[in-house]
Amino acid sequence: MRFYILVSLSLITLAAVANGAIKKKVIKSTVNDFSKVNSAENIGKMIRLGCAGSPLFRSLMQSLKDISAKGLSCCYNNGLAAIKSYKGKKNIDYNAMLTKIQSSVTQKCSSSLGGFAPAVPIFLQVMTSSPSSLFIGYNNLPSSAKKIADQVSALTTKVASNSDYLKNKNFPSDIKAITKAIRNMPQADCKTLANLFPGLGAFIVKGGANVKQLKNYLDFIDQDVSGKLKSKQLPKFKKLAVKMLNLVVNLFIKRFQSFLSGLGKAVVPDAIKSDAAANSAIKVVAPFFVQTSKKYINNGKFVPALVTLSKQGDTFAKKCPNLITAIVKASDGSLDTSMFTIPWAILP
Repeated sequence: MRFYILVSLSLITLAAVANGAIKKKVIKSTVNDFSKVNSAENIGKMIRLGCAGSPLFRSLMQSLKDISAKGLSCCYNNGLAAIKSYKGKKNIDYNAMLTKIQSSVTQKCSSSLGGFAPAVPIFLQVMTSSPSSLFIGYNNLPSSAKKIADQVSALTTKVASNSDYLKNKNFPSDIKAITKAIRNMPQADCKTLANLFPGLGAFIVKGGANVKQLKNYLDFIDQDVSGKLKSKQLPKFKKLAVKMLNLVVNLFIKRFQSFLSGLGKAVVPDAIKSDAAANSAIKVVAPFFVQTSKKYINNGKFVPALVTLSKQGDTFAKKCPNLITAIVKASDGSLDTSMFTIPWAILP
């Protein structure tokens, strides 16, 4: 059960970390766009499209074919109660929180956990495989971008299995190999990425307005992992980190908005439509997700809370400007997340 919790909270943490300096109107617009399609039918379609884009995600949904609405509700409610027990506390130990959630769910939902058991090995596979296994749209990336994603994934997996590797003499070289791969992306691949993620071209396509900024940022990362970064360079490093974080978040927000607007025309393959195991899980997951998400979205404090998280994202980037190393550290729990506070006001 710990794997379910770990993956879920990791995604929440990454969303918070990545949520840098986004304007309130952008957040509100995105939430409104999602609200318009937040029905069991549409959520089911989103899940099926995910299954079509990722064989591992499909396997994950198939493994949940025997879950019950009662079991899902029990796990959610008791997990949420465990999280809320930390309200008012500072410097939360998230590993301890994970343990408490696991204990609460295991003790109070023991009769309902059977349907979740088959998914545990799938989660194990997710946590140790390359982005191609779960990243929807991975196959649309150019080869050089896939290589970079796999390099980050491999290093993350290595650190997750052995946290001491962060101190290994080869660790800086691994980080530099990633920055080198980013610098050396062929222009044809850069242009492909720019078409997939409008706005990215200014940073990676030759002649782009922000190409030099990306180069400087990557140089700072190399100097940082080599222990050669000078104190006078740190302010600029932090400023560029915030800019890079904002770039990534805005790119994915635009992709998400595009996905929502095109959902009606998206076609689910017949093989996915007729997948009995996946459909069995979707019948439980989709309506539960809709019911639960509405409690958050309809809370008047939801958007302001996301704005607060976005500001915390900027604080994070300034404190941990080497974002590549930060991603890797997140895999073994050594990433400092003390600057983040849970938006208690939005919890039901």
